Amino acid sequence: MARPKIEFTDREWKDIDEMLQAGMSGRSIADQLGICFDTLSDRIQKKYEADFSTVQRIKKERGTDLLKLTAFRQARDGLNTSLLIFLLKTRAGYKEGGSDNDDDGLDDLLFQGWKDYKPKPFIPPVKEKTIL
Repeated sequence: MARPKIEFTDREWKDIDEMLQAGMSGRSIADQLGICFDTLSDRIQKKYEADFSTVQRIKKERGTDLLKLTAFRQARDGLNTSLLIFLLKTRAGYKEGGSDNDDDGLDDLLFQGWKDYKPKPFIPPVKEKTIL
């Protein structure tokens, strides 16, 4: 007698998508689901019409992009000063220390109150009523 065919629920597909975005390996995902990797790979092939490694790469890139966006927003909105410094160093080329003539602007940026900066909420302009 053959084993029943494994089909994933919408919730399981959502979990698989999240695990792929987090960068988990196919074997780890299969272990989490209690199935073998070949079954996972086969179901992904059928759903996405692409091999597992292609889907894994695309989903991982999406996860990385979401992390970048979340980090950027937290730094921009003043929620995480350490993250702001990290992003300035890794993306904008700022560095701490250095020579006396090394004016990277990082100290000035931080001391100008960036950590206390709170963006103003966007309020759309109100049209004034015209009185005829």
